[in-house]
Parts: sequence; structure tokens; C-alpha cells
Amino acid sequence: MTRVSEPHLSRDHTERMLGALGVPIERSGTTLSVRSATIPAFSFSVPADPSTAAFWIVAATICPSSSIEIPNVAINPTRTGFLAVLDRMGAGVVIERTGDALGENIGTIQAGSASLRGTEVSSDEVPGLIDEIPVLAVAAAHASGPTAFRGVGELRVKESDRLEAIATHVEAFGGQVNIDGDDLTIVPGRLHAATVSSFGDHRMALAAAVMGLSLSGETVVKDFAASSVSYPGFGADLSGASS
Repeated sequence: MTRVSEPHLSRDHTERMLGALGVPIERSGTTLSVRSATIPAFSFSVPADPSTAAFWIVAATICPSSSIEIPNVAINPTRTGFLAVLDRMGAGVVIERTGDALGENIGTIQAGSASLRGTEVSSDEVPGLIDEIPVLAVAAAHASGPTAFRGVGELRVKESDRLEAIATHVEAFGGQVNIDGDDLTIVPGRLHAATVSSFGDHRMALAAAVMGLSLSGETVVKDFAASSVSYPGFGADLSGASS
């Protein structure tokens, strides 16, 4: 038997898949126990990634007269924390569960233009939305009040120091940022187009592109090619969505 304990519940894709394939899985709180088993061959259609969908959801929320529907998205509860935050901010995102595959919940997500308000993201929420914080920061910059992200020190050890990268981006676009230890606070300002770096980080590249969508003037993201790490077709999809 293998037993794994974690301080907070994190993404559970692997254990869901193994359990659906007949592997003995036991969970007690934040401790997971796995026993060996023979796994049969299987066929699986991979659903859309919620972290990637987050960029489109925020884009639809901050752009006037916009709406979007994203089908076949994994809506695993350990991956949809960012949707709960957007809901608190007034985004009015609608989730419709449409099925299951290898233990994963699958659904359709709808979003549209909304007037956002600031909120507080607690440290307990962070493990379920750490990868979405760059684009949540975009939503926060468009809100009507401050948004605080608590306990986000892990951002410093991603593909870039995302804590500093987010601050640099938001300030370049006209917002205000305060970093206090592992806490990040974003205060909306008069936003404008800007030229920023991706810092060689795919999520920062995509977040900056989304930020520029709602602003007049030309936004330039240097080294945008970094976005191809997770979304090589973003530019083409953006052109199609805008037409």
C-alpha cells in the first residue's frame, strides 16, 4: 500500500482515474491510500482543461457585450475554485454538468459581460486555483474594489516569479498592487493599453493578452510565443472568437 498525506486537498485527477479503472483507493480527510492492482486497457476522450478555459471566461466577463459557451470542460471540484471566486465577484458564470468520464465530471460553462466587484481569496482556497491567479488578477483589475489573494507564496516558484510578474503587469496597465509577504492585493485603476513581457511564462502571456482585450489602444506582449507551452493556437482562436 502507498499512503500520501497533504496539508490541503489538491487536484485529484489521478486518484479519480485509478478508482474508475478498479484500483483500490481509500481517502480519509487529506490522506489517500492506494493498493496495487492490474489496470486494463481503456479508451478515454480527454475533456477541455479548466485552467485554459479560465482565460476565455474572464475575457467574456470583462469585455462589453460579450458572451461565451465552452462545452466538454472538466469541472472536477478540485479545479473549479476560480469559478467560485468569479461568482463572488458577480460574474454570473453558469455551469451545466453533462456527463462523466473516468471519474471526472464534465460540463458546459457559460459566461458573459458583468460588472465585477472585489473579493478576498483565502489561503485555504489557493490550492484549488493557484494556476488561475494570473487571469483572476485580470478580473480583479477590472473590479469595482480591491481584491486580496492570501497565502499565494507558491506563485514565486512557478515558470516565473508570478507574484512579481502579476504586479508588474497590473501596474503597467494602470492598476495598483501591494505585496505583503505571501499576500497579494490588487486595487483597480484607470486601465490603459501597455507593452509588457511574458516573462517566458505561458500563463502570464495569456493573462496579459486577455487584459488587453478590453482596453482601447494596442497592447503588446513581448515573447508571446511562450503561450505555446499550454495553448499554441490561442491567437487563431482569439481571431475566430472576435469575428
